[in-house]
Amino acid sequence: MSAFKERFYSKGYYKGLALEPRFKDVAKIFMGFKGEKLLYVGCGDGDITLLLKEKMGAKEAYGVELAEEAVIAANEKGIKAYRLDIECE
Repeated sequence: MSAFKERFYSKGYYKGLALEPRFKDVAKIFMGFKGEKLLYVGCGDGDITLLLKEKMGAKEAYGVELAEEAVIAANEKGIKAYRLDIECE
């Protein structure tokens, strides 16, 4: 694992990101997109993925995430999330 990833994930994935005000702006942008499926790379625990899925009216959401704990949380929310290190796999 790279030094950056080791530092970033040493205490687990970042929880609570969807609550940050900047994601209201991202959600507004996604309201202009329509699609059946959404893929979120770096989906974390799935909160933002669900928000974007709702805004664009997608029926399915997929996620890719490095932190296993986050993948489990996203799957529990109905996201088809997979653990993947895109730098190595």
